[in-house]
Amino acid sequence: MFITSLHKLMSKSSKILFLLTLTFLINISQTANVVTADQTGQNPINVKSSLITSEFPKGIWLDIEVVSESKITEISSRLKIGQTKGTTYNYLCLNEQNKNSESWRCKDIVPSKNIKATLFWRTDTSGKYIPQGTLIEISFEIKDEKGNVLITPTTNFAYLDPNFKWEDISEGPVTLNYHGPVKSRAQKILDAIVETLEKVGPVLGADIDDPIMVTMYNNGKEMIDAQPPQSSTQGRELITEGQAFSNFGTLHLIGGDRNSIGTASHEVTHILVHRAGEGVFRKVPTWLNEGLAEWANIDPAMSYDIALEFAVATDRVPVITKGITMPGKPEDAIIFYGASRSIVTYLISEYGAQKMYSLLYELKSDVKLEEAIQKVYGFDTVILENTWRNKIGAKEYTENKSSLIVPTAKPIKTIKPFSLNDNSQITKGGVEINPDDTNTKPSTGCSLFAVNNTANIDLGILGLFIFLILFKSKLD
Repeated sequence: MFITSLHKLMSKSSKILFLLTLTFLINISQTANVVTADQTGQNPINVKSSLITSEFPKGIWLDIEVVSESKITEISSRLKIGQTKGTTYNYLCLNEQNKNSESWRCKDIVPSKNIKATLFWRTDTSGKYIPQGTLIEISFEIKDEKGNVLITPTTNFAYLDPNFKWEDISEGPVTLNYHGPVKSRAQKILDAIVETLEKVGPVLGADIDDPIMVTMYNNGKEMIDAQPPQSSTQGRELITEGQAFSNFGTLHLIGGDRNSIGTASHEVTHILVHRAGEGVFRKVPTWLNEGLAEWANIDPAMSYDIALEFAVATDRVPVITKGITMPGKPEDAIIFYGASRSIVTYLISEYGAQKMYSLLYELKSDVKLEEAIQKVYGFDTVILENTWRNKIGAKEYTENKSSLIVPTAKPIKTIKPFSLNDNSQITKGGVEINPDDTNTKPSTGCSLFAVNNTANIDLGILGLFIFLILFKSKLD
């Protein structure tokens, strides 16, 4: 009664203010019992112990023991995996003795004042793969039957193979994990990565403060064993010197390789390009991504200039700006790298680093490449292709217009719409019949069902019409 009387007396603005205040008070009452674990003495829920264990490459074990004055009803975990967007939210399960990752199945916890809970987060499938060395932020949320909630502080966990004794060195946002007596080599690679960040970050407009995790392997076998499941077979046939997992902010490389400095510089640039130019729906074109990575390389492994000169002399320069992918043949791949680096170097040297920054900014906004180049540089991709080709002495590219020509359509007869007058044309057996050619008389109403238009009676429709009449009379 009071609420009804108050509702009549209040103005519209007062009603809105009242509802907002009421909503705020309700939210306060609901969240007043939510605290973090480091706020001691304010919550009846306490964490006795917690443990995070790597079982690389199969997955990660999350274990926690919790006590409370009231029965605990729910325990969940929050995982922020590398630099990926979003947080993974999972419920923990009943902890059992003799845990086995192969046979583990989740069993719901039974409410109790003392609970041991566990979760095995698999990483050995293509959909859940996490690169070794990735930094994972983990926290727990515990609820009891009285509505008390406890959120634990975030723990940073580096996902590494426990069969090795890992050490790490860091500088700025970069952390490099290695094992064995190779610290001096690891330090040289770390220095090269930091130098590349300082050189390339401002040019690309990439965030160089976010963590970058580097895992250095001592040989190719170690690196192959750490690759995604679907690429293990291929990896045994083709050993790469390094690989960037850009969305995770993680980099793998072979430290003992003679090209490891250049590989580290090249691959970390891929992470920066991803941060600076990767949109939600569009990826940075391969030629631009690889071209920037080689432009930024502080220790290139081979002379791509020689490969590009050979391509110019033999008319094998690829049409870079037309979205071609990485060629399969090794010699074509080397030419592709050389051409990509050359055209990127041309753009930066001729038009400045600021325009490259702007180009990546447009791409990150999911603008098409052609539109982004036109907006930033004031010309299209064909002009870019040919001004660069002219610079290196390559043959001019001519866009193939034949694929854009639409064949001339053959004229067809005009099909008039069905109407209820005597000028209607009725098709029978695929032949157009004009009412003037038949022995019919003008009539009012639908000529299709006219009794005197026997030549044009459609027996199927007539039968349906009779059926409807009989059906209706039966209902009556």
